[in-house]
Amino acid sequence: MITNEKTCDDCLVEMFKRVGLKYPNPKFTQQDCWYQRKMWSQEEEDNFKKWMRSLLKKRYKWSTKKVEWEVGMFLLNWGWTTSKDVYEKTLRETKGKKGNKKINKRAQSA
Repeated sequence: MITNEKTCDDCLVEMFKRVGLKYPNPKFTQQDCWYQRKMWSQEEEDNFKKWMRSLLKKRYKWSTKKVEWEVGMFLLNWGWTTSKDVYEKTLRETKGKKGNKKINKRAQSA
């Protein structure tokens, strides 16, 4: 995990900005599961990942694998929820493809 507080804060500032919030935002982040209270699309998340990769590569002499791991862990811990419409689009694109019948059936019953 990113242990440098400035880097972590810079990533949170950017992430919050992308959903129309300011960081630090104690009123918002003191709520339970605050990271689940906003959504972004998969495309928005991918753009943020690109931005964060660039930031980490500039600040640290980390391998690409280490940078990818750090970005993934950051989003796992604090990333916004990915919007449902993206999930449904992916489901429609895979529907009927061989090997996806169990996934489709489970998703439709949810």
